[in-house]
Amino acid sequence: MTFPLKAKLSAAFALVTICVVAFIFFYAHYALDSNFQRYLLHRQDTRIAEVKRSAEESYAASGAWESRSIEPIGISALEQGLILVLRDASGGVVWDAAEHNSGMCADMLEDMAANMRREYPDVDGGYTTQNIALYAESGRTGELEIGYYGPFYLTSDESLFIGAVDGALLFGTVLSLLLSLAAGILLAWRIASPIAKVAAVSREIAKGDYNARGDEGDSTTEIRSLIRAVNELAYVLSEQRRLRKRLTQDIEHELKTPMYALQCNVEAMIDGVYDPSPERLRGCLDEITRINGMIGGLNALAKSEDNSLEIERGEFDMGEMLASVCAGFEGAFADKGVALTCGNARFRVSTDGGKLARILVNLLSNSLKYTPEGGRVAVNARDGADRFEVTVADNGCGISAKDMPLIFERFYRTDESRARGTGGAGIGLAIVRALATALGGTVSVESEPGVRTVFTVSIAK
Repeated sequence: MTFPLKAKLSAAFALVTICVVAFIFFYAHYALDSNFQRYLLHRQDTRIAEVKRSAEESYAASGAWESRSIEPIGISALEQGLILVLRDASGGVVWDAAEHNSGMCADMLEDMAANMRREYPDVDGGYTTQNIALYAESGRTGELEIGYYGPFYLTSDESLFIGAVDGALLFGTVLSLLLSLAAGILLAWRIASPIAKVAAVSREIAKGDYNARGDEGDSTTEIRSLIRAVNELAYVLSEQRRLRKRLTQDIEHELKTPMYALQCNVEAMIDGVYDPSPERLRGCLDEITRINGMIGGLNALAKSEDNSLEIERGEFDMGEMLASVCAGFEGAFADKGVALTCGNARFRVSTDGGKLARILVNLLSNSLKYTPEGGRVAVNARDGADRFEVTVADNGCGISAKDMPLIFERFYRTDESRARGTGGAGIGLAIVRALATALGGTVSVESEPGVRTVFTVSIAK
């Protein structure tokens, strides 16, 4: 059984909130009771000490025990929950609270017992007495017997106070619990709702609607990153669809012309319009060769753009690499009357030498096509701290500003008529970019029409 994320988050927040609030409530209640009991015990000791001091002061003032001077002390103690009996040194009763008002003593003890049973039912209490000897300068003068509900007791006002505090604590706990649950549910909704929207956008993308986008305005960093990733995925899929459509159109265009020429020539020779002369057959062979070349180029491009393209790293001398590639082009450049110079690179690199050589071959082929007779092409390399660069510069026709962003696209050629005067199918630079990317590098171009063009390949060492 599956549950919505909102329900799971809400339940988790509720469980955590209940546990935390319950812990706080019981801990606060325990701390309050413990501290209040310590306060009651301390208060009781203080009252007993005050009664003892008052009795000794009364004796010191008159030099003898007088019931009329002790009576205010006993009544005051009775009002504070203490039942006082004063005896002189010989054991005779000077003043007894029970004789003064036995009914008040009984009612007071009953109230204290009721308060204790209500507030502290676990405390085993009962009537307790404490005997305290009284002294003056002449020696022992008597004894106080102080009775109370022990081990401590609550007055009615104190019982009401404890009840009010417990009620306020319970109310605060319930209120905090409700507010925490509301906040948790709201937070769960805030987290789950954007994710649900992202899921809905993903389903639209899966159905083929690559224009579907999520709102990246969420304030949560992780959710915003998730939405941005889904939007980027939609954009990439949209671009891939556009490129597939364009690739189909380009392949159709590239194959249609030579195939149509072949068809016309072959039909004409079959119908006897043209004689199958060596010249006409050579023209058909040229078209077939051009088609095979384009198919081979597409195959090379597909392999270079394959994410699983295997990289065979090896260490080699960069200068020897440049010299070897340039040597293979000396004849073609000499036939066209274009000067080719190769820089003297004195450093070693570790990368896939075969793929780097293919990059140089494609760049040199491109420069040879677009550099007129009498022009110059220069190949150089420069070593860096963590990267090295290879440049191929020529003083050919250059590249216009409108063509610069498109020259690395498949089948793109700067001659708008798409004539084959310069040859090629327009995939050489696409292969260069794919191979540079596979080697962990980049390729860039700078050009001034009619002045110069410089291709720069930068690869991590």
